Amino acid sequence: MNADPAGRDYGIVTPEPVADSYIKKLKEANIIENEIFSLAYRGTADSDPSYIDIGFYDEAAMNDPSNLVWISNNNYGSYNQYYWNNDFTGFRLRPQNTDHSSTPDLTGALSYSTGHTGIGILSTGLSCLVMPSDIIDFVYQKQMAEFTANGVSYTADASWDYLFDCTEGQTYLLDMDILFGGYWIEAPLDSILIQVSGNTCGFCLSRSTSGGSLYVLGSNFFQYYYTVHDMENQRIGFAPMKETSTGILKQPLVAGSTPGCIWNDSACTGLDDGTSSNTSSGELTDADIALITNVLIAVVLIGIPLFIIYWFFFKPAPSPSPSPSEPEPSPFAKPKEGTAS
Repeated sequence: MNADPAGRDYGIVTPEPVADSYIKKLKEANIIENEIFSLAYRGTADSDPSYIDIGFYDEAAMNDPSNLVWISNNNYGSYNQYYWNNDFTGFRLRPQNTDHSSTPDLTGALSYSTGHTGIGILSTGLSCLVMPSDIIDFVYQKQMAEFTANGVSYTADASWDYLFDCTEGQTYLLDMDILFGGYWIEAPLDSILIQVSGNTCGFCLSRSTSGGSLYVLGSNFFQYYYTVHDMENQRIGFAPMKETSTGILKQPLVAGSTPGCIWNDSACTGLDDGTSSNTSSGELTDADIALITNVLIAVVLIGIPLFIIYWFFFKPAPSPSPSPSEPEPSPFAKPKEGTAS
């Protein structure tokens, strides 16, 4: 069920295609009308089941069908043969939204640019969230500071990075949003919480081994979104699922620009939410470029027509040149012949 427009399916470990796409075969056999599959994935605490719709998407599964947002598949070379993908350019950390049915309060949210255009790939076969190692360390730094400020003890661990009491820690988990394909998408840290043993928990965060710009959004990323994989149009749709037994209701995707603050710039506070520029980098952000572009377009679209109207309808007619007059006779001029002196 991959994103390859040629309709081929790929093995997990084999480098070459091993079978035709199941979805494509169903379409060719006229069993389904569209090369679409949709995923309704819930958390483990939910008593309602997860399921897949094949050949269609069900608006009745969405909390509000008008909130369905489409993100294109970016076709990043070989990644497109295995995964749905798009740009990963920023992330945001904020206080936990304990009321999952309400819009998160972004007051005090810290928004950061990754400092590069990362490749974000979607993988339901992976449980964890995979990010570059230095960004994971930065997220841990912010989360452990929140634990310390609220008296939650934690210990370093070779396998899980940090371990802590599940009950105490869950109360003070930060929520995280990621900027994927130009949209902010909820990816709260409690969705990647792992119960290691007893009441001891850790995070299912994995460090990327494929370079500093690869991000893998695992199955926890899909929780409580109804996601539509449209193979024919090479796009994936996100809509919050209807509220389930857990009471969790994700919020609709919100369009956003890359924050001006790069996460590893000590001069940045992160309190810009994608609107202020990063003055220390000396580079134009997406917001800066968009503003300059809009100003230039306005000048062209408004300035040129006004000039034409002025030139043809309001330009003053030129004044007639004054006719030459006879110069005043000089008292020193020699009298003309025949003129009385």
